[in-house]
Amino acid sequence: MACTVTVNGCPTLCRCSDTYVNCMSRSFTTVPSNIPSSTTKLYLHRNSITQIDANAFDGLSALGR
Repeated sequence: MACTVTVNGCPTLCRCSDTYVNCMSRSFTTVPSNIPSSTTKLYLHRNSITQIDANAFDGLSALGR
């Protein structure tokens, strides 16, 4: 399942709180798109992502800070 729509700046099916984006256990097969650039924590575990595009995290320079 790919995620291409955002609701209030949060990818559809994900939950966002401040700079955290929780997309775990949503049956994604790809990394969701339109993740806010201010994201510092991104939770993707318990999905079916088998391949990550080289540019999947472009623009997410705050991740892991």
